[in-house]
Formats: sequence, C-alpha cells, structure tokens
Amino acid sequence: MSYYKYIPKYIVMQENGKTVLVPLDFSEYSFKAAELAFDIANYCDGVVLFIHANFVPIADYTYTELASSSFDYPDEEFVTNMHMQIDRQMEQFISAIKNNILSGQLPDVKFDYKVIDGIPEEVINRLAKRTEAYCIVMGTRGNSQKESDLLGSVTAEVIDTSLCPVFAVPEDSHVCTLKSVNKISFITNFDPRDADCFQTMLSIDGFAGKTISMTILYDDDTKSIYAKEEDAERLFSDKFPQISIEYTKMSQEDLLENTNTFIKDNGIDLLVLPTHKRNIFSRLFSPAVAHKMVFHSNTTLLAIQSKK
Repeated sequence: MSYYKYIPKYIVMQENGKTVLVPLDFSEYSFKAAELAFDIANYCDGVVLFIHANFVPIADYTYTELASSSFDYPDEEFVTNMHMQIDRQMEQFISAIKNNILSGQLPDVKFDYKVIDGIPEEVINRLAKRTEAYCIVMGTRGNSQKESDLLGSVTAEVIDTSLCPVFAVPEDSHVCTLKSVNKISFITNFDPRDADCFQTMLSIDGFAGKTISMTILYDDDTKSIYAKEEDAERLFSDKFPQISIEYTKMSQEDLLENTNTFIKDNGIDLLVLPTHKRNIFSRLFSPAVAHKMVFHSNTTLLAIQSKK
C-alpha cells in the first residue's frame, strides 16, 4: 500500500461529482458510517472513498536553530511498524466491506480507499475539496464521548470547517440508511443564512417525502419566542411553498438535556444543524452547538455549512 504525504494529484472528482467521503479510524463506528455512506452513494449514483489520515509525529523544521534543538523524533523502525499495522487494519476493513457487499448487506457501489500521512482534519478537508465531495460521513462515539475529548475531536473540527455536508453517525444510532430516516428536525435560531442550508438539505438524494420539523431555538424571552416563530414561518413558507413543514421550538437552556428529550418526545431520526463561520474568540470560548448535540446524543446529525 502506498502512503502519501500530500493528496495525490490523480485523486480527482468522479464524472458525476458525487463522491461520498468516509474518514476511517477502523473502529466499530467506522462500519456504521460506511453503511450509511454506501446507502447515500447508492441513492445519488456516486462512489464511496474511504480515507485514513495517518498522523506521523515527525517535525519538518526549516530553521537550523530549531533543527538543532532537542526533539523526540520517531525512528524509521517505529514509522515502518506503524504503517504495517495500518496496512493490516485497512486490509481487514476492506475485506469486511467486500464480504458485506457479496452478502447483500451493502449495496454494490463502487469504492476506493487511500491512506495519507498528515493531520486528519486537514487531510479530510483537502481531499473533500479535491474531489468536490457530495458529503462526508463520519462515525462517532455518541453520548459515551467524554467532555474532555470534545474540542479535540476530528469530527468536531471537520464539522466546523467542511464546506460540504457532514453526517456524524453515533455508534448507537438506529439510522444506518436513508430509509430509516422518517422525521427530520432542522435546528434554527433564525439566521437568514439558514434558508440556504435548508436548500442544501433538500438537494440531498433520498430526502424526498420525509417529515420535516423546523425547530426554533429560543431563550426565555417570551416576545423573542413568538417573534422568531413568526419570522421563521414567514421566511421558510415564502422560500419553500412546496414543502410541508412542522414548526416546533426548543429552549437553549440546558440544551443537551432538552435536545435528548425533544428527540424522544417528537420521534426525531435526524438532526440537521446549519453552521456558520465564526471568529477565533467564539471558537475558543463557546463550543459549537453542533459539538454538544453530536457527542451527547445517539441521534445522527447532519451539519451543513452556509456558503455565505
């Protein structure tokens, strides 16, 4: 197996432009993500591209004074053994995927796989851009994720930075195909850019005919609640008159507890969260709502970055 420090130039988008990108860490929830990815690719007549981003802790310093400093560099034997282990894990994973296709558990969709050395979130985003990915599908540990792991999560970083839709699939989620999604909750705090994210959601193959709940986040200001409801109904009804939309609301206080209660009470199968570019201070001091929802729930989340 070849290892690449950078994205190879020959990795380009498919003719139909519909590559479903699946980052792997060879865990059990990687298989859950693969199952949904194959179903999405089957709907959109696309291909699945598995990618393992292998972080090799080798510093590449330009300045002589840094190079002469004391650093712990992994030796060649360490790197070779690490690559051999990854080879074995990838071979086992791909063998299991092939067996699942032969047994009919996965649709017969074209797929490929690559291992690229680099920082995972950077490799994933570069590859998504190079292939003009249709979407990214990632597995997560769901509500077993520790709070201390939250900001360091590759999934959280990709949700923050990806320009294409990102599905985050918890290991205990019941959603493994688009057919298993009956009711979608689109979370909004009435940012005008949310309408563009809503349009992106509607363009995903396999979402036709789903029940859509427009869920408005509100604070304790009663006037704010009614104003946001009226504004949201006016905005989305005008832009999407052909779509039947239910309107619900959820308090921003105790968000994690409220989210899980809301999901259970309303039978939600998929949370859709529009995300917008934020400045460095909000990134450091105010973790994204998306992070909290995806890592403290067993419900699959779809994060969509606005294009504005």
